[in-house]
Amino acid sequence: MAAWLQERDNKVNICNNFLAGSCEFDRNCRFSHDAEAFLAQKPKELQGQCPFSAAPRCPFGIACLFASTHSNMDENTIKVLQAHQTALAASNTEPAPSAVQNSAVKAADATVHSEVPSGPTIELADKLTNGCSADATAQVCHKAVSAQVSDVPDSVELPVAALIQAESNCMSRDVQSQLRKKTYDFARADAVLKELGVRNTWQGAANKKAKAHDRGQKRPESALGTDVSQPASKRACANAGAAAVPPAPPQTPSHAASQAFSQTSSQTPPQAPPQAAGAAADAAADAQAETILHVPETAAMPSGALPISLHLNGHIPNNSALSSLPPGHVPPFPESDTNPPAAQTPLAAAAAAALDGEPTLASNEPAAAAVHGQKPDAAALGTPPPETNGHASSGLPPSEVEPARLYDVNRDKHLRDEANDMHVDVPLQPREKKKLDFNGKLYLAPLTTVGNLPFRRVCKGLGADITCGEMALATNLLQGQASEWALLKRHPCEDVFGVQVCGGYPDALSRTAQLIEDNCHVSFVDVNMGCPIDLICDRNAGSSLLQRPRAIEQIVRSMSGVLSCPVTIKVRKGFMDNKDVAHTFLPSVHSWGGAAVTLHGRSRQQRYSRSADWGYITQCAQQTSSLPLIGNGDVFSWRDYREHVNDSSPVATTMIARGALMKPWIFQEIKEQRDIDITACQRLDILKQFCGNGLEHWGSDAKGVETTRRFLLEWLSFLYRYVPVGLLEVVPQVMQWRPPAFYGRSDLETLLASDNAADWVRISEMLLGPTPVNFSFAPKHKSNAYANSETGMAQSREADQENG
Repeated sequence: MAAWLQERDNKVNICNNFLAGSCEFDRNCRFSHDAEAFLAQKPKELQGQCPFSAAPRCPFGIACLFASTHSNMDENTIKVLQAHQTALAASNTEPAPSAVQNSAVKAADATVHSEVPSGPTIELADKLTNGCSADATAQVCHKAVSAQVSDVPDSVELPVAALIQAESNCMSRDVQSQLRKKTYDFARADAVLKELGVRNTWQGAANKKAKAHDRGQKRPESALGTDVSQPASKRACANAGAAAVPPAPPQTPSHAASQAFSQTSSQTPPQAPPQAAGAAADAAADAQAETILHVPETAAMPSGALPISLHLNGHIPNNSALSSLPPGHVPPFPESDTNPPAAQTPLAAAAAAALDGEPTLASNEPAAAAVHGQKPDAAALGTPPPETNGHASSGLPPSEVEPARLYDVNRDKHLRDEANDMHVDVPLQPREKKKLDFNGKLYLAPLTTVGNLPFRRVCKGLGADITCGEMALATNLLQGQASEWALLKRHPCEDVFGVQVCGGYPDALSRTAQLIEDNCHVSFVDVNMGCPIDLICDRNAGSSLLQRPRAIEQIVRSMSGVLSCPVTIKVRKGFMDNKDVAHTFLPSVHSWGGAAVTLHGRSRQQRYSRSADWGYITQCAQQTSSLPLIGNGDVFSWRDYREHVNDSSPVATTMIARGALMKPWIFQEIKEQRDIDITACQRLDILKQFCGNGLEHWGSDAKGVETTRRFLLEWLSFLYRYVPVGLLEVVPQVMQWRPPAFYGRSDLETLLASDNAADWVRISEMLLGPTPVNFSFAPKHKSNAYANSETGMAQSREADQENG
């Protein structure tokens, strides 16, 4: 049985379109249409209002875990819900974990852990008494501090947005279909790559046409019609066969035209002689691609008829030249023009004439008459007769004589294709592109997994100026993967928003740039050339590009030639520790077309351990005075920011990453230049806001709730490291500090400071309801991954593969 049939028969996922009123797939839908069976397995509803209360209708219907609060349900939904609630009240028992909830947990786990292999699973049964710390490298065990917490509520209500705003940068079905079928036209990106002389390995629609055209030119034919590109033995056999066949009798021009017309009609084409087999095959292919009728060059023009001559190269003879020739004579085909440009094809000539307002033939009958050498009817041509308009028989100037064109049943489609072929995209100069000022702006880093759209909304509300989406892999975007395209989504509150892509080759990244240019609305595009993850570096992307400066140049040049928005790059000091290379190519990035550079003051081997080298960052900023340089690393307070960004510093601004995860109100601290002693209740309100944004983004059904829970737990694995200002002996807190377990000023503050995964899950249950039985969670990111040598890096890679 097919997988989608099993999914439908399990009644796990109900069709949202069916709940809305109609499903176009009806019985063939992969989702269930049985509402009663779905409600029998539906998890218990959550406390509070539906996050889509401000919308006219909840998009998840009865699948929403707040369905009982919907105010605009239809009668059938009300009847089913009342019956379901009555059955639950009569049983007076807590329902067991349903298949719907278990399926949602699996889907949420796959969503969170789809990009990077995760660490070992942490079972809650092992965490209730003694559990390991979330820091995988510390290897220190602590007792759960939540055992004696008593004044923490079991559940809280989430805030509801007063206005539901639609997200942008969503992938359409047409684009996804074209990407999967490899029919998306990357003409602009391919033209830039060709101009730069960069190898293009894409097999899309544009490249297939170009390669087919090249193959056609590489097969010249001799005067006898034999393909000279074939081996000599095959050519000899072909010549021998041609010699054995007697020559065909000569045909008159009218007979040749009649035969050409009959081959393009629905009638059975006549048999061609063996020596013309290759030419007939080529003619059939041309006729299939372009249905305009071709007139032989030697066809006689009747006296007084309009000159209808569409040569193989698309040239229409000049009327002044025709007037000086004897009747019935057509100028010979120019031998030197064997490869005409696209603008001189028959369709191009027809398009150009149509733009001038010239009439075209209205049916196939006058076209057939013209091809047979007969004078077409003037009424059928849509023009006055020659004696009234003076064409070809009057003494009008040659420039006023309008050439006639033949009718094509696919004329509109061909004209669109020809218009696309004739279109020339001139890359914008750097001074013509949109400008983006990074100076003094608070820039939230593109954080993989935890830098999702709901988290960015929280940071925007706390003072962030520039946001950037999570890192998206270029190859996955080109394949049309919906999960990867979801990383490009933008909320309306993100006024200055960029997307970050990652790849190792200029052809893939230039095509990705065209995709973003065509289908997304962004302020800038950033290329991640500093990701230290082995899975990325093994694909010649991320930090591995630091070993290939030539590839960095090709990537920046190709992407800047396609995009109308600024292109920025993010790099590290170098690949290996104590081997800094960033200063060798950063001064040239501006001449390549880059608009800004973000420099992380660590090497790839160093990853996230030890302190960032801000001295090296300042040195590189002094060398790149014409290019804004954004520093990155260990900004955890407003003092750190002012130390690196001031009037005497060449650094434009800083990119804030882990500091925003541990203390998202850092943006407000920097703007107000003060240390904020935030309370535990205020921190909980921030978590409530994140969960409300998550349900609005990922959905209010069981799958959306579990996805929100997974991303919340990932954030809590960073958030617990914050130490309240009121408990610090030395202000401010430093990023590298690993404080011991402590009791806060309240039970809630103690719970938020716990490094125990069971306590994080308890916080998620306060906000998103109880978890299913056998629920497990493992932090995806490792805070420390420093290797002292290449051997250590290899051992770290092997450990990652074993855990993954």
